[in-house]
Amino acid sequence: MYREGQTATNPKTGQKLIYRGGQWAPVGRLTQQEEIQLKEARESANVFADITDQATRFLELNKKASTGPVYAVPGASEVMGIFRPEIAQMDALTARMAPAQRVPGSGTTSDRDLALFLKAIPSTSRMGTANQGIVKDMQSLTTKRQQRAYFLDRYAQERGTLKGAEEAFQTYWRQKQASEKRPAPGPKTEGAGWKIVP
Repeated sequence: MYREGQTATNPKTGQKLIYRGGQWAPVGRLTQQEEIQLKEARESANVFADITDQATRFLELNKKASTGPVYAVPGASEVMGIFRPEIAQMDALTARMAPAQRVPGSGTTSDRDLALFLKAIPSTSRMGTANQGIVKDMQSLTTKRQQRAYFLDRYAQERGTLKGAEEAFQTYWRQKQASEKRPAPGPKTEGAGWKIVP
């Protein structure tokens, strides 16, 4: 009896097969749902990379013009934007980034959704240090989405299916995060400890 996901290679042709849904199929022939899953992973990585690029540009402008709660006062950023073009540019970037977070095909963006999106991106009404932290988080999330899309592509190419791919990626990502958090080994020292100097 064959198990779901089992692979085999034809010794004469070298063709790889996978056992799926009770029959053998050539490796590389994904189901329609798996094709959609790959497409969505790629699109998510690309869209979020674009948003993060805009957020990084926001930080560059934030170094030239300070931001903070004063810009939460209605009309303050519009008035200051006349004197400081960087403020107007940062507001424009925020206005572009917020709706771009909407999942494609999920319908229109409600006011509540937009308010949540605005909390997840840099803004002129936040202090520069807060904006830096938000952008750092966005960069980490972009890296994860790009790694996930690449991982799923490779998984599909090697196994001909995405069955088990999400679990495999989560394991890979946890191990990667753990290895990055380990401290680097310290310098080697010689001697037995303290030396008393007369």
